[in-house]
Amino acid sequence: MTTKICHIENVLDVRDAAVAVQRPLVFDSPHSGTTYPLSFDAALPVSQLRRAEDTHVDDLYGAAPAHGGALLRAFYPRAFIDANRKLSELDPSLLEDGWADPLQTSSKTGVGSGLIWSLCPPDQAPIYDRKLSRAEVQDRIARYYRPYHMILRDLIRERHGRFGQVLHVNCHSMRSSSRLDRADGAENQRPDFILGDRDGTTCDPDFFAFLHETISGYGFSVGRNEIFRGQELVAAYSAPGAGVSSVQIEINRGLYMNEETTERRPDYDAFRDVITDLIGKIASYADACVAPA
Repeated sequence: MTTKICHIENVLDVRDAAVAVQRPLVFDSPHSGTTYPLSFDAALPVSQLRRAEDTHVDDLYGAAPAHGGALLRAFYPRAFIDANRKLSELDPSLLEDGWADPLQTSSKTGVGSGLIWSLCPPDQAPIYDRKLSRAEVQDRIARYYRPYHMILRDLIRERHGRFGQVLHVNCHSMRSSSRLDRADGAENQRPDFILGDRDGTTCDPDFFAFLHETISGYGFSVGRNEIFRGQELVAAYSAPGAGVSSVQIEINRGLYMNEETTERRPDYDAFRDVITDLIGKIASYADACVAPA
């Protein structure tokens, strides 16, 4: 199958099936980037910053174009600037010269993972030993954040224009456990997968139920809107009533990699085959349930 590639060096790329074999499917991986810009100038070594990555997620979903879908992926790390946050989710304490627009606190800024991350998991180490200038944050927004959003929006709009419907899968991974999940600070063991549609507001319930049933059918434990409900990338472009369903899928990293070293587990290929099978089932769902306009 022919694959079209749109590439912005060190920022992102899109891999898409040829027009003749496209389906109304868009996958995006905003947090799997491993290219660290020199302008990051963080106080922590890259080896530590990498703990914030959704490492290998773009590879796990690499078969999306072969099944007629588009796959958008960021090359830059989420700690540098997080495409899955609102522009207003910026911690003002990071800035040396203030911000022109109103800012908001959220559950993410409260734990140091807003638009610009200030703390690195799992031990919440400070990422910077300096303040950031307004100009460098604006540069990150212009060069990294906005292109990602623009291309995701355009992919969804183009698919919707052609088919009248779109299934958008926002692809992520999560640590197998975290002390941030519980108010008492105790370590919380997470399920194998978590599906998020912001409590039923971003995804058609039949598609959401299909994903839950299919993933459970592989023998995995699956949570729904617990811990991870979905953030800006499913909220901003979804419209279930108009045929645009967005769902966030979180995969437990312990299923496919060493969480300390980011090295792939010996059975990584077998797990990737499961994700490829899932993509194929989503493609079949689209064929059966998403009628052309």
